[in-house]
Amino acid sequence: MRLTTKHETSCFGVPVFVNSDNELIGSANAICALRIKLSLSRYAFGRSVGASDRTVEGWELGRRIDEQFIHRIKFTYFGRGK
Repeated sequence: MRLTTKHETSCFGVPVFVNSDNELIGSANAICALRIKLSLSRYAFGRSVGASDRTVEGWELGRRIDEQFIHRIKFTYFGRGK
């Protein structure tokens, strides 16, 4: 799983989650999968990107992720320029 702006569904430079076949992954599934892969609680994942555990829960339930958090997640877990 990775974040990219080079996908047909990426609009205005906002990164989207894609799998190894460059297929779009819904952000709710991607956030949950990433958090579980890292063995982090919602609280710990939220703290790492400056969000509350309730916010992370909302993302996992399909609520929209603000662009600022997408960039924080990208920087924190995927590094610069990836």
